[in-house]
Amino acid sequence: QRLCISASTSETWLQRNFTKYSRMVIVADGKRLALFNPCPLTDAVKADLAKLGTVELVCATNCSHYMCTPQYLTAFPSARAIVPAGLLVKRPELGEHCEPFPEEASGSVFPGTQYFRLPDFHQEHLIFVEAANLLWCADTVSPHQKGAPNPGRTVLSPFIWPFVGRLRMSMQQWQEQSSSPGSILFADYSRQFRPAGAVAQQANVKVWKEVLALPITRVATAHGHYRGWVDVTPASLDRLFEHIEAEDTWWDKGGRAIFRGCVLGCCTCAFSEWTPLFEDVPSAASDSDETTE
Repeated sequence: QRLCISASTSETWLQRNFTKYSRMVIVADGKRLALFNPCPLTDAVKADLAKLGTVELVCATNCSHYMCTPQYLTAFPSARAIVPAGLLVKRPELGEHCEPFPEEASGSVFPGTQYFRLPDFHQEHLIFVEAANLLWCADTVSPHQKGAPNPGRTVLSPFIWPFVGRLRMSMQQWQEQSSSPGSILFADYSRQFRPAGAVAQQANVKVWKEVLALPITRVATAHGHYRGWVDVTPASLDRLFEHIEAEDTWWDKGGRAIFRGCVLGCCTCAFSEWTPLFEDVPSAASDSDETTE
């Protein structure tokens, strides 16, 4: 098996500084190719794929990273296309060409790979590439190399989202791990999208415990300041799990209350892409109301 990681590129200063980029993982089984998290399909990317083999699988790994998928459906009409089930609710037009991930929370959709579905609204599917000992995770973790800028909260954060909360990683994680070899940080912002209480937290911990028991030595994500992948250590993975297990902070609780009250409760028309991903669209509710869930 072979593994390649391709990143979309931007040519101008404005594009490099203001355009969100994304990485794609290419797994080859002989001359059969599987593409996880499709990046923009440029002529250069298409030429490289032709050299590697035949595209047999195109896979969007969560309900946020799918924008480039239609390009691949057009370019490779005979390829199988798999997306999270929630994406077919969010974007029903994809149902004509795409099928959902299997109902099982873990399994395989291509030889030499395993998927693990996180129980969060965006249905993140972690992908483990066995031959490379590589864990792919689009948004829920962020690996960093020494010298990379802090991706934490910024003055622009209130303008990016209409609620208060951790948008990236906690400062505690950054201070403890940013200078460590193979540091990998948990994206705490995902906590505010969950229901409050122990049930949702334990469901996430259960999946991560299974995933981090795998022989992971490399991590790649859709974003992050590095090239290719980041080599990680057992110690850095242990620290990651400690943060995943940690209880919610007031940042998480405040962000959750505002998100569920404003985005899901009062402004559903303004966030029509979000609300279909939640089974319940509550009225404004506080964390104290949800603690029994």
